[in-house]
Amino acid sequence: MSEIYNELKTQLAEAKEAKNVAEVVRLSNDLKQLTPPDPADQSTDDLKAELQAAYDAKNFSEVVRLDNDIKSRAARDENAQ
Repeated sequence: MSEIYNELKTQLAEAKEAKNVAEVVRLSNDLKQLTPPDPADQSTDDLKAELQAAYDAKNFSEVVRLDNDIKSRAARDENAQ
């Protein structure tokens, strides 16, 4: 599934660059269907990898979202101990 997800992300970036709004919407919807609804479904390592990828892509809103998810998970894990 990650290969499909990565391919869709690449296509989405290309569609955004080409300013193809219909394709951006379609690909965004496809990605949302593949994305786990809750970050708790993903391992911390996966979240950190996505964080690095978002940082590399300069997608700073995604960087903030993922960073907050990682911090929330760490706080939750600490409180559970």
